[in-house]
Amino acid sequence: MFADNDDRYPTVSLDDAAARQPGVVLAPSEPYVFTDKHVPELSAVAPVEPVDGQDLFWWGARTPAAIERLRARLARIAP
Repeated sequence: MFADNDDRYPTVSLDDAAARQPGVVLAPSEPYVFTDKHVPELSAVAPVEPVDGQDLFWWGARTPAAIERLRARLARIAP
């Protein structure tokens, strides 16, 4: 969403994210654990989809299966 930002790790607010009108917010289980208590705040940006953080951040042998799991998960919520 922020690929046009010159910072490798940009600091953004929820308002900044909402202004980009994403279709979904992925709430991973790691490296920061997003839980049900975060859903109301994140829902102000877009619908929230909890995901396994390992599927997003652990690369290597698990990547092919992770891609398929994420694809199936997102297909359920895509318009």
